[in-house]
Amino acid sequence: MSTDCPCFSDRYAEQVLPILVQAQRQLVNLLADLGGEGPPQKHYRELMQRLGGVVTSKDYLTTQLTLVIDPNTLPHIPPGAAIDPLGHGIYTGIKYKN
Repeated sequence: MSTDCPCFSDRYAEQVLPILVQAQRQLVNLLADLGGEGPPQKHYRELMQRLGGVVTSKDYLTTQLTLVIDPNTLPHIPPGAAIDPLGHGIYTGIKYKN
């Protein structure tokens, strides 16, 4: 690799790292506002256990994170809701009323 790559530039890091830190803080705040689990989340802690400690970027890229979702806790979405969100009744023949 060439050393001209922005990956190796300290100036690049000086510009990008504060943006990454700010974005990460905003995500943590959003998780807290939505009542989610704070970092590190369960799937990441399980990955740390599986790898025996620190998770490197290479490990993170090559590892499948798994989430366990209970389908009974998900909200009901009627069939076709994403296709016809206003409920025009395309498939049922029922016309949408204003």
